[in-house]
Amino acid sequence: MTGHGEQAVAALERAYTAYEATGELGRAMRCAFWLQNSLGFSGLVARAAGWSLRAARLIGDRTTCAERGYLLVADIRRPFEAGDFQGAADAARRALDLHVAERIAARDDLGTRTGGATRPVPVEA
Repeated sequence: MTGHGEQAVAALERAYTAYEATGELGRAMRCAFWLQNSLGFSGLVARAAGWSLRAARLIGDRTTCAERGYLLVADIRRPFEAGDFQGAADAARRALDLHVAERIAARDDLGTRTGGATRPVPVEA
């Protein structure tokens, strides 16, 4: 990420631990995502898979949170790299559906907090 791979990984691991300890699970999950990417692209597949599992554990069964989208990136890449283009397309569709749901939820939340004084956010699928 910065040309200092081992130091970047160590910093992300420390950040993950700190965020998880303080209950900042979204930030911890993003650290796990970047660790999974960095390690995976460096050929350290087993360590990358471990971080992917940690990220999934943090998200749990929450289906509509922005961080779930980070996990879906790996869900798209794995079948694509294996030549399963339909599987990759299906995962990409799930990612798009999540993005649309998040935008709708954000719009509805903003409308609720402002007494409905907002303009609709165009959402395309």
